[in-house]
Amino acid sequence: MRPTDYKPEYCKIAAEYIAEGHSMESLAWKLGVIRQTVYNWKEIYPEFAEAVAVGFDGRQAMVESTLRDNAQQGVGNASSAIFLAKNWASMRDRMEVDSNVKAAVEIADKHDPKLASTVLEFEQRLRELIARKPDASQE
Repeated sequence: MRPTDYKPEYCKIAAEYIAEGHSMESLAWKLGVIRQTVYNWKEIYPEFAEAVAVGFDGRQAMVESTLRDNAQQGVGNASSAIFLAKNWASMRDRMEVDSNVKAAVEIADKHDPKLASTVLEFEQRLRELIARKPDASQE
């Protein structure tokens, strides 16, 4: 097995670089390795995996703050904001959730009609809860 190029100081670099908005692929370039190497390091070195997770949490916070600030100030490009929200901040349209529920019901209905009924009941309960509780994204 070939010796690794991993260095413990890469943890700090990974956390900061990803929090700035960079991808794992870009991080690999910054560290001078191929993409698969940083993914391997995540599996082998728990401290590196943790640093990457911290970086992604920071990136999430940065994107949310930027989107909120731009919306409040009425600046920015709506298409870019949607792209960032969906691809960097793991936000999704509510319609997508509805489509996923419908797909789940269709699949369940083919294999187990009772399960399809349970999925529909669960969806109804979720809708009731959402209607009672203020949207967390507006807090």
